[in-house]
Formats: sequence, C-alpha cells, structure tokens
Amino acid sequence: MNLIQIIRLTLYSVSVFALACLINLLIHGDLSIFTIIITVTGFWLIVLSSLIIFNIGQTKAEDVQPLFSLAAVGLKFLLSAILALIYFAVLKKTGLGYIILFFILYLAFTVYLLRTILKRLKTRS
Repeated sequence: MNLIQIIRLTLYSVSVFALACLINLLIHGDLSIFTIIITVTGFWLIVLSSLIIFNIGQTKAEDVQPLFSLAAVGLKFLLSAILALIYFAVLKKTGLGYIILFFILYLAFTVYLLRTILKRLKTRS
C-alpha cells in the first residue's frame, strides 16, 4: 500500500466528514460532531484494512489474487457489521439520524473501496 492511496482515502474521509456535518446542520439534526468523527474514523480504518489486504493480494501469484480481492471486500462487510453492532447495540445510537448517518457512510466508503479496487484491476489487465 502506498502513501498516495492513504492520502486519497484520508482526503475522501475528510470530505465525507464535512459533507455529513453540513447535512446535519441543514436538517437541524441532533448528531454531535464527535459522533460523526468516530463513525467516519471507524469506516476509514475499515477501508484502510481492506485496501491493505487487497494490495497484499496484488503481490501474490495470479491464481490467489481474486481470493484476496474477495477477502478485502468480505472483511469490509464483516467489520462494518461489527461497527454497526457496536454503534446500535452497545452505544444505543438508535435514532433515525444515527441510522441514516451510518448507512450513508457505509455506502460512501463502499463506493470508494470498490472504485479503488476496480481502478487497480483495470490498470493491471
């Protein structure tokens, strides 16, 4: 994993954070900045770990590379489910605003991860 990918992911996370804060202000939501920071940081770590696994797979033999790609996407799903469990069950964040924030962030970071993986696979073929 190179530094440029980490910087791109971080810039994407900052822009998603700013957009989430702006939407929260526009709809007069009850989400705190701290809640948004924690959730965005959680997704940042999840996508970073998935990208690390994907990039490790790109250095392996060609017959196991698809396995690492699937593992990266699967890990993102599993870690996101664990984050949702912590978010909703343990922290008791069950308001509509919290649920919408979580799933919007899940969608945004999933799109980022899949775009990054597909772009890398497209340049390799």
